[in-house]
Amino acid sequence: MMPLSLFKISAFTGTNLLTFFLYAGLGAAMLFLSLNLVQIQGYSQLQSGLTFLPFSLLMITLARYAGSLSDRHGPRMLLITGPVLAGFGFLILSFTGQTNGPEDYWTSFFPGMLVLGLGMSFTVAPLTATVMASVSDGLSGTASGVNNAVSRIAGVFANAIFGALAFLFFSASLQADLKTVPLNLMEKQEVMAQVVNLGNAKVTAHIKPELKIQVEKYYHDGFIDAYSRIMKISALLAFLAALMALLFIKKE
Repeated sequence: MMPLSLFKISAFTGTNLLTFFLYAGLGAAMLFLSLNLVQIQGYSQLQSGLTFLPFSLLMITLARYAGSLSDRHGPRMLLITGPVLAGFGFLILSFTGQTNGPEDYWTSFFPGMLVLGLGMSFTVAPLTATVMASVSDGLSGTASGVNNAVSRIAGVFANAIFGALAFLFFSASLQADLKTVPLNLMEKQEVMAQVVNLGNAKVTAHIKPELKIQVEKYYHDGFIDAYSRIMKISALLAFLAALMALLFIKKE
């Protein structure tokens, strides 16, 4: 079903490595951005979905032009520039802290979504074309299927690995903050037990009323810190994807 000899072709290997890194970063970023919007920033599910509209519109309108540019000038520059732009989009999103909700969208999350959408628009069509053109016509369907599977595996990898990393980042941030709160051992254990809920962590009834607001703030701050780190790792993966194009995709 998957001839291993295909991986002897540098363009095929490079584009699949690019796909894995880029889509792993994208999967993690989209997941934690959605959680941040709903659980921390106060967006509704509908509003959260609408924040991705600029990304989708750019993909619809620009992808075909990127394909034409790839046909005329080759895919290499687009497959370097696209992931780099996506990486900067992740970085911009990583610096967005607590906002006042949807009314701040245009000055908080929109710039990052715009740059991310541009990066992915420049990447998707040339990437697919390069994968299929890197092998003989009889294996183009197999090559496309392998690349599609790699993108799905990257998403599963992102959900599993980045979910565990977010838990660790959130726990570390919360433990550091709780050192300043006068809680007994049992109360601290109750507070830490909520870490598994990430941005949806709730202050338990046993916490003193005068401390609840402070603990709730630490929950929000801890999740935003974890979100920021995840987005920066996503940016690093996007830059690695660009490096794969630089190393494996030939100029001609």
